Amino acid sequence: MIVFPEGTTFDGDTVRPFQAGAFIAALRTQAPIVPVGIAHATGSGAAFVGEPFTRHLARIAGGGATRVVVRVGDAVAPGEHAGAASVSKVARQAVQRLVDEARREVDAP
Repeated sequence: MIVFPEGTTFDGDTVRPFQAGAFIAALRTQAPIVPVGIAHATGSGAAFVGEPFTRHLARIAGGGATRVVVRVGDAVAPGEHAGAASVSKVARQAVQRLVDEARREVDAP
């Protein structure tokens, strides 16, 4: 299952605070959490902000190729954390590192 724990979309690389719900479910089931960072080329227009999803999808599908870099981190074991807030913080920090890595690569000459 994939979850976007920020619960919103925005333009930029700052990972926003995570919502607790997905982490509560992971804690209850002891499902590992795999952090992923994604960055698309600066100026690509790929950000999904301020438009209906169907318009965004049509715009992206009708455009040219967009360079994207995806970084996958090591799994976080929920059982190693005191609760949803703790595992959420660790996961958010991991995602931010991965987004930063992806950004450096996608915009490299």
